Amino acid sequence: MKKFTALALAVLFMMFVTSCGDDKTTEEKLPDEEVTDEDTVEPTDEPTNPTDEPTEPTEPTNPTEPTTEPTDEPTDEPTNPTTEPTDEPTNPTTEPTDEPTDEPTNPTTEPTDPTEPTEPTEPTEPTDEPTNPTEPTEPTEPLTCDADAHKELNAEGTACVCMEGYHAEEDTCVEDTPALNCDADAHKEPNEAGTECVCMEGYHAEEDTCVEDTPALNCDADAHKEPNEAGTECVCMEGYHAEEDTCVEDTPALTCDAEAHKEPNEAGTECVCMEGFVADGDNCVAPKCLRIANGDFSGTWTEGTPKSWTKEGTDVTFSNVEGALKIQSNYSKNQKILKSAYMASSADAEVPAGIKFKIAAPKASSISINLFWQDFAQNYYVYNWNPTNKVFEYAGDEDPRQHDYNTLINFGDSDFHETYIVFGPEITEDIWRSKEQLHIVFRAGKDVDSEIIVDDFELVYYGGECNNVSGGPYSIGYAHTQWPLTVNADLGTKTTFYGRVYIAGLTDATVNKSEFMMGVRAQFGIRPKDADMDYEWLDALVNTANGDSGNDDEYMYEYTFLSAGTFEYSFRFSADNGASWHRADNSGTATITSNPIVQIANADFSAWTDGENPAPESWVAKDATLAKADLGEGNYALNATHASTNSNGFAFNSPEFMTAADAKVPTALNFKLATDRTSKISINLNCGTTLNYNWNTTNKIFAKEGNNQYRVVDLGDTDMHQMSIDLTTSVDAAFWQGKTCKIEFKYGKNAAYDITVDDFQFVYPED
Repeated sequence: MKKFTALALAVLFMMFVTSCGDDKTTEEKLPDEEVTDEDTVEPTDEPTNPTDEPTEPTEPTNPTEPTTEPTDEPTDEPTNPTTEPTDEPTNPTTEPTDEPTDEPTNPTTEPTDPTEPTEPTEPTEPTDEPTNPTEPTEPTEPLTCDADAHKELNAEGTACVCMEGYHAEEDTCVEDTPALNCDADAHKEPNEAGTECVCMEGYHAEEDTCVEDTPALNCDADAHKEPNEAGTECVCMEGYHAEEDTCVEDTPALTCDAEAHKEPNEAGTECVCMEGFVADGDNCVAPKCLRIANGDFSGTWTEGTPKSWTKEGTDVTFSNVEGALKIQSNYSKNQKILKSAYMASSADAEVPAGIKFKIAAPKASSISINLFWQDFAQNYYVYNWNPTNKVFEYAGDEDPRQHDYNTLINFGDSDFHETYIVFGPEITEDIWRSKEQLHIVFRAGKDVDSEIIVDDFELVYYGGECNNVSGGPYSIGYAHTQWPLTVNADLGTKTTFYGRVYIAGLTDATVNKSEFMMGVRAQFGIRPKDADMDYEWLDALVNTANGDSGNDDEYMYEYTFLSAGTFEYSFRFSADNGASWHRADNSGTATITSNPIVQIANADFSAWTDGENPAPESWVAKDATLAKADLGEGNYALNATHASTNSNGFAFNSPEFMTAADAKVPTALNFKLATDRTSKISINLNCGTTLNYNWNTTNKIFAKEGNNQYRVVDLGDTDMHQMSIDLTTSVDAAFWQGKTCKIEFKYGKNAAYDITVDDFQFVYPED
């Protein structure tokens, strides 16, 4: 019994120690039978279940000395202390029950080492079933947590967790951000991560503030509208665009045919005609009735230039004078100062009679007006001011940059005057309809300060679809072939014919007659007598010397008979710029015979035209000044002067003359010549092929010596010297007969001259 008692006390002591070390109590069932000296006990079938949390031990009361010493023998279930026992024993909180609990307590790993044993309790009777201890586990290696990753052991020592002040993000620990202080008045609050202030529910961000959401929009799907991203507005869905208050489906990008003069409209939904073209079925064509773009300068002005007009030249100033265009220029050479936008006419376009516009010239200004076709070799149709008729009339078709086609216009005030560019017969249907890019061009004269004001440009149409003349259409009152009514002449004779017309409201007008006369056209016609064929109609010009014959107006045409025979001729007139014609009520007859002897018209210079700068009748000057030289007793010669230039053209030439098919071949050309200074010239005979005759200083004659051999001629006085050019070795029947010929005087490059000539005559052999 003593041995049993000692053993029981030892078991109780170990249980007490174990319970104190783990802060948990463990109750074990005693064996049903007495423990043997073999120190083994049979385990019970059911192990005890340790409680979740051990109770804190209370201070022991009245400890007593142990009655027995603990045995050295180990118990059947060894404990696994982890720490040294404490000096003070713990006092178990509960007395052992007579009956063991179903679940044993789980002793702590480190038992305490009591210094004073408690009073042993009486052992309970062993149960029939022994306790069944759990199998011991292998000890685990202690965890080592990475402090740099801000990890440490959890309370159980079973896992590495983030330290206080850190939180897990995947496999690492990230330092907690300070708690956000978001402005509630601004409707902001921390996001879920607590890292940013965001708009509260029901609000959305607009820049740095939060704005309350608007109620959900109810957009009309049938109108192809949907809310925008902010949900604040109904906008067109993708594939649609806004047109006023509705959404219209986008169309694919248009590819318009530029060659058909088509381009997309502003909306990009349709191919329409380009500016300057009109629709003709599915095509775009140039209009039959042309208009001058922005002719009244009402369009937008950019940098001082009216819309659709171009400023030409650096020394030109444009200004807006109550909607009109003021042009000021200071030029040292002939240059463009103003150019309109181009106009393209159709193949059946009506031909206007001219251009009407307003102009003010407060001081003398030297200008010309040109019609200019960019794709035409001879681009220019030049119109100069006629101070008598107060219109711009045709002056030539050569480039005005090379020739001085500028005349002074001076109304002497700033008032507007109606004036006109009279096209006349120069602008034919073929020219008007076949050329593209037609411009109106103003040019300033050389070394002249020009100041003009212009406005209201308009093409003038008489009759037809394009008629814009008030009072029309007009009709012919009467038309008459005036003079001559009979002609008897040799082949090659040039004759001037005259005709008259009366048109009520036009030819008898006293106000703005030039405007009315723009629509009047006259033509001279000729054909073989009694031939079953129409007349060959040729445009006639108004006779400015006698154009206004009371209620009638007179027109004239200069005609050269190029073949022998009997012919009839007449005039016809139009009151609607050629849209319809009325033939004269009479005609004339011409009898032309073949003359073997060629006569040069006005070869003795007995006939001269009147005017400010007189010139011999039918002789033509080019880069030379022609003047009348009075030789006394009613005898006149031709004086020609030329300043030194780099050009190399004809100084002057005779009128053209016709040679008959059986004409005699001349042996010489005689004339008179005077030179009072060195003059570098040559003389040419041009009958389709040119023969050049150059001065021979030894023989004092002009002899054939090749082309362009300009030689110095200096007779040293103003006396007329008889000259003779030998034609026997150079002119034969093939060169001469049936040709149109002329005599040409040419000057050399960089050469000045002053010569006087008279009495040209071909010399023929005696029969």
